[in-house]
Amino acid sequence: MSKLSQSVLDKIKKEQIAPRARWQFVVLHCAVWTLLLLSVITGSLAMSVVFRDLFGTEWEFAEYVAGSRLRGIIIMLPYIWFATTALGIFLAYKLFEKTRHGYRYRAWVIAGGTVALSGLTGLIFFAAGTADSFEHGIRQTIPQYARLREAVEGQWVAPEKGILVGRVKELTNEEMLLVDDLAGKEWEVERVGQALELPFELRVEMMLLMRGEAVEDDEFQASQLRPWRRGEPLRKPGRPGPGAEGPGAFERGTPPPPNARVLNRQGPGAFAPNTPPPDGEAFNREGPGAPELVPQPAPPMR
Repeated sequence: MSKLSQSVLDKIKKEQIAPRARWQFVVLHCAVWTLLLLSVITGSLAMSVVFRDLFGTEWEFAEYVAGSRLRGIIIMLPYIWFATTALGIFLAYKLFEKTRHGYRYRAWVIAGGTVALSGLTGLIFFAAGTADSFEHGIRQTIPQYARLREAVEGQWVAPEKGILVGRVKELTNEEMLLVDDLAGKEWEVERVGQALELPFELRVEMMLLMRGEAVEDDEFQASQLRPWRRGEPLRKPGRPGPGAEGPGAFERGTPPPPNARVLNRQGPGAFAPNTPPPDGEAFNREGPGAPELVPQPAPPMR
């Protein structure tokens, strides 16, 4: 018997190594591949958000926000999603090494393949619009992340620098529109110059990035308009949620103003059902724009 064989036998006896059942290896193998798949999906979703922020940011406008183009790029880059992408790729790389045939491939082949797979899948997710819904879900789930993103996006509300981002509230006429910025402030926006001839159609609820100048405290003259492609804000501007503070927010238990229309709705921020209307104009609805049939009492049985 060779020295190697003898040393292996001695180690088996010393550490009391016993063979494992086949089902344990099957379970371990399935667990590794499941974690590998989840790591690739996580990296791909993070990569899709990176693509959205890179391709959806008007970098020429970022120069006005930050003072220089380089500073604007540094401020606006999605570092969190870069880190998440890198973590997903690293975990996928380490897990692939643990697979049955992972040892056959060189490290650079595994790393390159993982990056290429995450990048391609992330591009598909981005093209399918998955990045918006995924990132919006993260905002709703992690308040700290939502506050961080709001702080970054809040820099685009800089009318003193000639930049404004908001949601179209009303199309007054061909030249004027009302916009609620990301902070909830209402602006009267006048379209001039290039903003009068747009390659896209303006519509209510559309998010816009505007370049121009503030002529009054609540009036903005826009010479350039672009669609805002960096994702939807967590709360729509100008629409405070339940318990919100600020303009347009009602305290719980407070009756509506005398001239307000009463909306009998269900859901967050709704008035209680069957609230008597102050002015006789009541809308029985369940959701935006949906009429509700008010049930009538059944006639007495004879």
